[in-house]
Amino acid sequence: PKVSSFPRKFWRMQYGKEKIGKYFRFYLESISIFTGFESFTALKENGIDNISLDIMLGIPSQTEDSLKQTLDFAINCKVKHISAYILKIEDGTFFDTHRERYDFPDENAVCDLYNLCSHTLEKAGFSHYEISNFAIPSYESRHNTKYWELENYLGIGAAAHSFIDGKRFYFESDTESFINGDKVIFDGFGGDCEEYIMLKLRLKKGLNIKELVSLYGENSAERIIKKALLFSKKDFFMPSFSSYAISSTFLRSSFTFSSI
Repeated sequence: PKVSSFPRKFWRMQYGKEKIGKYFRFYLESISIFTGFESFTALKENGIDNISLDIMLGIPSQTEDSLKQTLDFAINCKVKHISAYILKIEDGTFFDTHRERYDFPDENAVCDLYNLCSHTLEKAGFSHYEISNFAIPSYESRHNTKYWELENYLGIGAAAHSFIDGKRFYFESDTESFINGDKVIFDGFGGDCEEYIMLKLRLKKGLNIKELVSLYGENSAERIIKKALLFSKKDFFMPSFSSYAISSTFLRSSFTFSSI
């Protein structure tokens, strides 16, 4: 739909870009940098200036120069929020079965891309407030913060997921099933000590040890206190920048998550 047809109640727009640049269209559907500017201009002309941009790191043929071009685009467009996700290739996917066709950056190169992303955005005034998220101050994602803080949230609609009082549930992905009022599907319990720690260590503000102990008991903090790559600030344990890039490895070695 045209931007002018959007209800005025929209206050935030999220926009996905794997990469800005002409040579990436060979790999994934993309739009040119000129169309990107036009899209942002149209949004702003219609009163929407709280724009969040998603970008990918570690995609085929990505270099520090091409990433810098993407970041410069976002900064020049004055977006308020950027999510930067490292590409994870799942078994059996197209990229997995055709990996030899593409020039993927190696792990060291991906770490360099991540570091470049963080340093460039922080220099431009963004706060690296969560492992994959950057925001101009006061524009942090409020709905995602609810997930990271293990707060209750309600999802309404086909395939929507919810978390209420420690219970997870969701609707079937079939729209007709939702319209017909079919029952939600129970998806297990959440909010245990290890999930709490894992989510808190994704956040720049870190883990409040007193809060952890009050929720889960005196023994809950023992393993986290002994681990490296964290630093203490009063009653908080906070991830250092170097720990961000290897967070999954750190968490797997520290806890018993089946999947991170």
